[in-house]
Amino acid sequence: MKTFTLPNLMRYALGVFFVYISNIPVSPALISGVSKLHNIVDYCVSANSESVSYLNSPYFFNSNCSYYITGYVPSGNYVISYMLGDFISTGILSSPLHIESKYDLGAQQLNFIGNGKVPLTMPSANDYSICLRLLNTETGNAYTIITSTGRNNCAGTVPPSPTPVPDPTSCFINNSNTLTVDLGTLERAKLPTDPAAGSVSQKTIPIPVNCTGGAVSVKMNLSYTAITVAGKSVVKSSTNGLGVGIIYNDQVLAPGANTPLQFNEGANQFNLSFITVRDPSITLADIPAGAFSASATLVLTQQ
Repeated sequence: MKTFTLPNLMRYALGVFFVYISNIPVSPALISGVSKLHNIVDYCVSANSESVSYLNSPYFFNSNCSYYITGYVPSGNYVISYMLGDFISTGILSSPLHIESKYDLGAQQLNFIGNGKVPLTMPSANDYSICLRLLNTETGNAYTIITSTGRNNCAGTVPPSPTPVPDPTSCFINNSNTLTVDLGTLERAKLPTDPAAGSVSQKTIPIPVNCTGGAVSVKMNLSYTAITVAGKSVVKSSTNGLGVGIIYNDQVLAPGANTPLQFNEGANQFNLSFITVRDPSITLADIPAGAFSASATLVLTQQ
């Protein structure tokens, strides 16, 4: 009876409980709804599958093959695709499905819908290995699900990352719309001849920038056809003797100059000022009245 006293039973039960908890595995991802391969017989591709030969007119067809994988892939829309050998031929076997980068694939049940019958393009009377892949439809990057034996190695695919994959950062200027600035009605004689001098004709516009994937450091660059006024580059307008200076933080921006900017994830904005100037070497009488236009291209490049 001494062996089975209550204290001993409690220690034994707690010890079993601790070992059980520490050995719970991370669930692998179940990818289901993957097409079967017809190659004499119908089968789900596996690492032990025979290589594929063109003599058998192979093709994929809708079925419900399932595969287990773990890891992370970047957020995006993915399809199941196949690749024959080293990029000898490829094809898409399913409709797209969205996958999130912040979750381990083991936490996502990925059920794809097949694209029907998909014949394989076979270049010659040889046997080839075949890969099933998760293919990102936006980036073209592929992640291995399974690779069969056979000729060639199905190059260019990698397994999912064992650690979370940060989403790529991206920013959209002015909601991807063209920015139009109305400079209003101006009197020639009152136009400044130095873009840095400021004037009632100067207009300041807030530029919205929306970023995804985290904080972003960028360089702002302007491209435009320039004229020089008071030793500074301004945008050449459609009217002789008139230009438009573009100003950021009290600095007139020259074409090709890089200006560093920092944006947070989400909604941001920065201000640009636009000032119409006249070339003092052109007489007022030689500056025609009427509408004019000027254009520049703004590019933000991630550092």
